[in-house]
Amino acid sequence: MSHVQRRSLSPQPVRGEVARGRLLRTDAQVLLLTAPSGYGKTVLSAQLARQTLNVPIWIRVTRDAAEPDVLADLITQALQAAGYVTPEHEAARTIQSGPSALTAALVADLTSVPDDVLLILDNAEHLSVSSAALLSSILEQLPPWHRALVNTTPDSHLSLVKLVASGQAHELDADALRFNLQETQVFLENLGESDAAEAQILHQQTDGWPAALFARR
Repeated sequence: MSHVQRRSLSPQPVRGEVARGRLLRTDAQVLLLTAPSGYGKTVLSAQLARQTLNVPIWIRVTRDAAEPDVLADLITQALQAAGYVTPEHEAARTIQSGPSALTAALVADLTSVPDDVLLILDNAEHLSVSSAALLSSILEQLPPWHRALVNTTPDSHLSLVKLVASGQAHELDADALRFNLQETQVFLENLGESDAAEAQILHQQTDGWPAALFARR
């Protein structure tokens, strides 16, 4: 299977979407987006999925991923959907291994993946303390040729403080994800509007909150 064929499904561009490449420029292995709903985390994640030279593996974290076994299944299912095999996880799942063995199995499977992948975990706020701990352990041991992007909300159980402190992870919060004035103008232009004065007013009214801008158009 070719590199292009292995690209997993990710959300399509949305109406008026603004390219935000400036936020994606980082040498960190893990990019963490932490903000309330409506700050464009999924849109930005999808932009990276479309631009990356790595093979993007899109993982939509569901509410039942509060169970570590379910999170592990979601990760391996996404890898399998892209054409990769996950024998270590399958073996660990059969014998109902504990968290440490489950982490080791997933890391082993990721190590055996022949391509450079980008794991994208959308909606990680659904993780419980135990499943967040599993993800943290995986990211801490992620092979250096792979990358990851995780988006979540401020009240999430996921903490990557150690990775951020070491430089392995880079975090973008709500302030970083707000539109600046230029991005507000580009958003309006993408909708066929180009009134600079209106852009200024809307930017002040919404404080750069993307969801509020979408709601007003």
